[in-house]
Amino acid sequence: MRIRLALAGLLLVLAVPCSAVPPSWDEVVFADEFDAITDCPDTILVPDGTQRLRLLKSDIQYGAQPAYRRDVPLAEYDDIWGHNNPYDGVTSWPGVTGAAPVFKQFHRWNYVAAHFHTPATVVPGMFGSFVNPASVPSPHTTIAISYACGDFSRWLPSPGCLARDVPSADGMMIFWQFNTSSPALACDLRPDTDYYINVIQADAVYDPECSGDICTISPWRGG
Repeated sequence: MRIRLALAGLLLVLAVPCSAVPPSWDEVVFADEFDAITDCPDTILVPDGTQRLRLLKSDIQYGAQPAYRRDVPLAEYDDIWGHNNPYDGVTSWPGVTGAAPVFKQFHRWNYVAAHFHTPATVVPGMFGSFVNPASVPSPHTTIAISYACGDFSRWLPSPGCLARDVPSADGMMIFWQFNTSSPALACDLRPDTDYYINVIQADAVYDPECSGDICTISPWRGG
C-alpha cells in the first residue's frame, strides 16, 4: 500500500508542467507588478518541492473561544480576519485588530490563499502585522503576501512579504506598510491594489504540533 501511495505521489509531481515549478527559496523573485494574478490553482508546487492542495472552507475558532464559525469560505480576507468571534459583523480589510483565527480543518498538505484589495486612499503611517501565537499550539508556518494566488516565490512585492518557518512563539510573520523605507524587513503595499495572503504549514511531512494530518495553523493579526 505504501508503495502505491509513493508512486501516486510521484506521478502527481511529474504531472506538474515545468513552467509551474517555482524557483527555490534561495531564488525568490520580487515583482514590480500592479495587476493581481487571479488564477487560483487547486494544487500548487511550493519552493521546497512539495505539493499543496487549496483549502476553500474550514471551521474557524477565534483564540481560545469555545464557539466556532462553521464552514467559513477562505477565498476572501474579510471572511477570515474581518471577524474575531462567531457572532460579530464583518470588518473590511485590514479587518479586526487582534483577530485570532484558528483554522480547524487545515491539513499538512493544504494551502490557504485569501484575496484582499487595499483602499484607494490610506491613512498616513498605516501598518499592520501577523504573528504565530504562543497561546495556541500551531505548527511552524510560512506566509507570503503576493500579487498572485498561492504564490510564495514569483510575485512578491518586496522581500519582507515572505516569512518562512515561523515557530509558534508569538513570532512576527509579516509586518506590512504603505512605504518603501525598509523593503527587506517590511511588506511594502500600494493603495488600490489586489493582493493574496498565502499560508502553508512550513513542513508538510512532520511537525509535533500537528495531530495526525490536521495542523491548526493560527495566523493572527497584530496591530
